[in-house]
Amino acid sequence: MLEGTEAAPAMLAIRAPQMRVFEQQAEDRFIAELAAHFRREFAVDTGELSAADLETLMRAAVARARKHGLTWESSISGFITLMFNIAPNFDEHPAFRRALSDPALDEEDRIGAIFHRVNPEQWAEAEDAFDDAAWGLP
Repeated sequence: MLEGTEAAPAMLAIRAPQMRVFEQQAEDRFIAELAAHFRREFAVDTGELSAADLETLMRAAVARARKHGLTWESSISGFITLMFNIAPNFDEHPAFRRALSDPALDEEDRIGAIFHRVNPEQWAEAEDAFDDAAWGLP
């Protein structure tokens, strides 16, 4: 090497297939954490589910949350909490759907907006429309 010159640092290249493996591992970890959390917090609702069924349920719930543009783990967890507390299909109610799809709101503020925009009658309507099939279990 010439005096006064420095070698360029080696660049680490992560190829697309490797990135997909990392993303899948992160997703699997997130699903496992959600399953453990909801197993603890909603023991009555999840107690009879096998680990495989709970994982299926969590994957379906995460996918449902992501359809509303939710990407933060905290927002997704909040969404799933509402699925347990109200109904797994609460987001089909027009008032909830409006809050979750409001383009004026940052996508991560939409869960919080529900508590300000949805009135008690609409909460009850969403609960009355409970559809167990929304969990995605066979």
